[in-house]
Amino acid sequence: MSGALLGALSIEGVSLNPLEPPLGLKTYRDLNLMVDDTMLAREWRPGTQQPGPLQKTLTNGAWVFPLYDAGNQIKLTVSDRRTVWSCYSKDKGLTWSQPRFVAATTADDAVIKGLEFRRAKGRAFSLVLDSGAKSKAEIVFKENDLRRLATGEDLRRAPPGRLVIRSVPPDNKNENLLADSLCVGGDIAFPSASPPAGYKVAPDIGLIMHESMSGAVLHRAQSKAGTLYETRAVVTPKGDFLVMIPDGEHASGPREKSNRMLGYRSGDQGKTWAGPFPAFGDEEKHHTALPLVSRGSQRIHVFETQRGAPAQGVKGGKAFGFRTSDDDGRSWSQPELIQLGNGRHFSGTGVIQMTETTAGTWMAGFHHSRMLRGALENGQRRWSDIRQPESGSAYLLDELRVLGLDGSNVMALGRTCSGRLWEMRSTDDGRTWGEAQPTKLVHPDAPPMLFHLSDGRTLIALHHNRAVPRSVHEPIHSDWLKMPTPTAAQVAEGNKFRHVLQDWVGRAEIWLSLSRDNGATWDEPRLLFANALAETLPDANSNYQCSYVDLFTDKGRVHFIVPHRWRRVLHLSMAEAALTALPTRAQLAVFAKKTSVQAKPEPNFAAKISSQIEPTRRVVYKKVGDRELGLDIFEPEGLKRGDKRPCFVAIHGGGWTSGSPRSMYVFADHCARLGMVAISVQYRLYKAKTPITVFECVKDARAALRYVRSHAAELGIDPEKIIANGASAGGHLAAATAMFDGVDHADEDTKASCHPNALVLFSPVIDTSKEGYGNAKIGERWQELSPAHQARAGLPPTLLFHGDGDTTTPIKGANIFAEAMRRAGNRIEFVSPPGAIHTYMFKDAALHEQTKQKMDAFFAELGFVKAATP
Repeated sequence: MSGALLGALSIEGVSLNPLEPPLGLKTYRDLNLMVDDTMLAREWRPGTQQPGPLQKTLTNGAWVFPLYDAGNQIKLTVSDRRTVWSCYSKDKGLTWSQPRFVAATTADDAVIKGLEFRRAKGRAFSLVLDSGAKSKAEIVFKENDLRRLATGEDLRRAPPGRLVIRSVPPDNKNENLLADSLCVGGDIAFPSASPPAGYKVAPDIGLIMHESMSGAVLHRAQSKAGTLYETRAVVTPKGDFLVMIPDGEHASGPREKSNRMLGYRSGDQGKTWAGPFPAFGDEEKHHTALPLVSRGSQRIHVFETQRGAPAQGVKGGKAFGFRTSDDDGRSWSQPELIQLGNGRHFSGTGVIQMTETTAGTWMAGFHHSRMLRGALENGQRRWSDIRQPESGSAYLLDELRVLGLDGSNVMALGRTCSGRLWEMRSTDDGRTWGEAQPTKLVHPDAPPMLFHLSDGRTLIALHHNRAVPRSVHEPIHSDWLKMPTPTAAQVAEGNKFRHVLQDWVGRAEIWLSLSRDNGATWDEPRLLFANALAETLPDANSNYQCSYVDLFTDKGRVHFIVPHRWRRVLHLSMAEAALTALPTRAQLAVFAKKTSVQAKPEPNFAAKISSQIEPTRRVVYKKVGDRELGLDIFEPEGLKRGDKRPCFVAIHGGGWTSGSPRSMYVFADHCARLGMVAISVQYRLYKAKTPITVFECVKDARAALRYVRSHAAELGIDPEKIIANGASAGGHLAAATAMFDGVDHADEDTKASCHPNALVLFSPVIDTSKEGYGNAKIGERWQELSPAHQARAGLPPTLLFHGDGDTTTPIKGANIFAEAMRRAGNRIEFVSPPGAIHTYMFKDAALHEQTKQKMDAFFAELGFVKAATP
């Protein structure tokens, strides 16, 4: 692939840096391609790949192809000759979903000249892009992932990541190939050859892990399918380690004899292992084995979902039961099905660990918030099926991990699509349960991993610490493609309650958090380990999988059993005392700073702050054609109906051609903390040789201010205390709201004034002559849009920040503007730190704080906020 990476890529009005793709996307630097991270991309080599036959285009103007089920279709379109979007239809093309991002070329000389679409294995598709380079690029993605690809709004909201990698040639099948660069924590990137201090890349096991950890590959998949799934372990009554691995196809598949349960045993604390051996001597349909050794007992129970013959006559063909061993797990009884008090067998798929409460009750969690409870009454187990009522939350709890605490307290941690693990609690030994509540543990749609440490009191939660929320309009169901087209209400619900669904790359990392108060509070997450292997497997799920980890403690060490990439099982261990020595995310970022993979100067620290901030809500202030323009609103604490708060309206920069409202969140959040209503504005971006000129950008900015004033009462704003703020080109647009009267939308109601009551300008485009900035973009009418040439009496009080080291928007224009304001009798305060560069307040921590202090004092002088006490 030829061409250098673009410095910025504009997609749907969102400015994206290919070296900082939004969280949930990744950039292949060798292919000059940005794709969703559920996809795989590689060089197209027809001789080595074997996709299905080329599909034919069904309509003109867009590429429309059939999906796998009759009547379902996918439509691909290309915007700006760089970006591929997809829509899908479930009613033969009568209605189409919202467009969702597939891929974009990132080289300065690459445009999309052609597409080829084929079916691939596993209900997947192969999309080949011809961008005029010497070789084409193939993108492989699953049909099931179409619903969770990013909309334009999802891209706008996403914080920047740094998942920038090199593709693997399609003929390279080396499953031990290390990735040349790694990214953890969303945006902590480094070469695999130079991991952060305190960590090591272990090529023999394919992980980056802390130096205090040791480990080895315990088992590699042996079946023809080459896969294995949920793996569990136990310390036997005699002190051996026993690991059980379902090797083969997943038990939910159609084959009757789909896998075997294999075992490994260690009698020396994991130093050596015997195995594999048939754990139960059969080849059946095993999901997993859930071992439990009751306190003081020499018997091992292994619970599992029985499929096939043992489950005949049971609802869904899934009967939950157990086997027992009285010889330390060397031989096992025949399975016994669990019978409930009503005489029926319990039906469900159980893959999450069992627990024993203080009272000796046995419990397990299942899908859809179900629990199985076995209380010991008069020496007999009495089993009951506990079903939680609908909580009213948009997020269903799934795959519950139940854990007995002290006394009669029990907690259940559940996976959700909200981006966090949720919890429920019981104070009566699991008989009744309280409402589900979100925890602080960041986690995608993946199983909970919760355990006790050796003291029996400290909880350790393993979680992925990454979540990519998307606007998912379809039901969270495996058969969503066979269900009716979503209603308008379902679409609105999906936009309001976004879901973290099938975030496969998110499963690549394992972080730990500790709690010493039964999960009421949790320590900051610490990185334990992450996948370090390249994308040599056929789908994203397999390449990144490190989930479903099991944990046990023994003699001062913590042991982890990891089903890695669904191809092998790892045994890792470390001293229990070393857990608290692992670095937090902030510490890890410092350690990795010197080995950053990104080829650019110091990171933009303000952008990192903004990436962690979210607005209170968003409203649409203007619809131009079919394009809705929004305001991201930050409400101050305690805002109530009837309030009249000052308002800070921020407009982002980017030369009118790029940037996003998120870049201003750091200052909007600051002003909200001062008690203001703060707003960050979205506007259409200039594009040469199109109707969207700089004049259109000005119209949008003025419309935004007019909307704020005309809706002041409902927003809780004082219409006489509105501050317009902007950076660079955004500073120009902020000034435009006060100056360029008449440059308004034709349909604009100008009864409400768009003039702000104060201006705060950061390194603004202030002179659009040939000596300033933007002259070529505006053209012959530049003077109409040049604040330095349009200053007049009656303009609002202005606080101007402009460094004398600015070579983007020369300070000469700022000096001209300041002098013109003074001559016209306007109030202006000009702050110009020596040597400060363009938009320095976003790039220098000390100057950032100085800028905020100057702003606070300016607001206090205007009477908008109270002066800070010394």
